[in-house]
Amino acid sequence: MSNYVGREILLVMQDNATAKNIQSAFMNLGFWITVSSDLKSILDLLDNKFFVGAILEQDTPKPGYGLKLAQKIIEVSPLTATYLVSPNPDFPALLQAHRMGLKDFVQLEGEFLPYLVGSVRKAAEELEHSGERDRLLKDMANLHGKFLKQMISLHIKLMESEESARYRDGVPDEELPPCKVLIVDPDATVAEQLRERITETGGWQITHLTWGGEALDFGTEGAFHIALICRSLPDLPGTMVFQTLKSDESDANVFLFDHDQKQAGSLLLFENSVSQELPLQVQDADDLLGRLRDLRRMMDTSYKKKEHLKTFKAQHYDFLQEYQRVQFKMKKVMQGDDKPET
Repeated sequence: MSNYVGREILLVMQDNATAKNIQSAFMNLGFWITVSSDLKSILDLLDNKFFVGAILEQDTPKPGYGLKLAQKIIEVSPLTATYLVSPNPDFPALLQAHRMGLKDFVQLEGEFLPYLVGSVRKAAEELEHSGERDRLLKDMANLHGKFLKQMISLHIKLMESEESARYRDGVPDEELPPCKVLIVDPDATVAEQLRERITETGGWQITHLTWGGEALDFGTEGAFHIALICRSLPDLPGTMVFQTLKSDESDANVFLFDHDQKQAGSLLLFENSVSQELPLQVQDADDLLGRLRDLRRMMDTSYKKKEHLKTFKAQHYDFLQEYQRVQFKMKKVMQGDDKPET
């Protein structure tokens, strides 16, 4: 037997010889068939089970109620193949069944059983095929999505490896993106030492502020890439200024520092928090400048990564356009809207 998406069939009919013959025919094919004429039980079954097929006698559980049950099934389980059956010919019921989108109206006379069983079985096979098609399309869509991501990732890694080789050979400051450094410190020594070692032509811009309030006003404008905040400020706790600037949504790097009282010109640099973790020891201005250059190169790498993605899109524009078109068509097919375009 085929692996149907469902094997249960609902037969709404009085428990008589016809119902037993229908039940037996489907059970011989491996289907499970539930026979009921009790309205409450039928409604409960429809709300809690999926039936691959439903065979509704027109006048069960009461005259003319088959079409009402059919409407209920269409609402709660549109995938169920629904049939209206009756021992008597009824053209209006046939017409209504057709308008509602039921599979068929079958008159219970003569050799109706082979036709009914064959039709329900075919509908179950079509539903199984449709479900398998949708699963296959979904798997293909996911696989293509992963493949595209891998292509982008490989492109970025290739570009980054070229950048790494460039950094190893040494990159002048002039070839890196501009870097604005904010130093908040009552002592101007650190800022002056850095200014002696770097130039604006090299893309550096040093802003020195003494007060924490000034730093908060300056920082809200997002006008820096790196900030060094001294713990001891004349107006506000340095930790508060640090936390405020650190919580900003910008990509800026914010650090808290102390002047090392044991070694003149040395700094204790706290990288990520104001906790009691061991700080980085910055020996002198040259050491500090080396760390700032490393940060600047990391910023350049992050910026270049976005540029690499833009480059990939530009180089593979036609492919990406075609990919989006196919993806759109695939979604339409999976949603059942697979009619040919006019």
